[in-house]
Amino acid sequence: MSKIILGLDLGITSIGWAMVSVDDEKSKNKIIESGVRIFTIAEHPRDGKSLALPRRDARGARRTLQRKSKRMLKIKYLLLHYGLIASDNFEAIFIKDRVSRKDVWELRKDALERCLYGSELFRVLVHIAKHRGYASNSKSDEPIMSPEKQTT
Repeated sequence: MSKIILGLDLGITSIGWAMVSVDDEKSKNKIIESGVRIFTIAEHPRDGKSLALPRRDARGARRTLQRKSKRMLKIKYLLLHYGLIASDNFEAIFIKDRVSRKDVWELRKDALERCLYGSELFRVLVHIAKHRGYASNSKSDEPIMSPEKQTT
């Protein structure tokens, strides 16, 4: 009994295909038909940049903004949930007169020496969440050294 198998080879600029008749007896196996479809390369001929680059950059920017927005909502919810800030003072912390309040960086420094009040802690945590670092998902050959093992 013979079976017909379709094989595909998907490439960046081409698709190769073949239909093969496979029988229990190896001597009766044969290629029925095969071919290839070649596409034009999806890049600018002058500079070689991808045609999808503007779309990809815009999508990346949208995702970054969405992640930041979601992170800010989560941090605000947590601070409200655990009573670090009252809901009526929530937006007032950011709208207050900028001259009369301390700089966030000064508050972060003060946090090393004393306990911060609810609104101060709220501002510091929101500031950290807004300006968090970036950790790449790519795998590096060099292992990351812990701070205690680094020498300066």
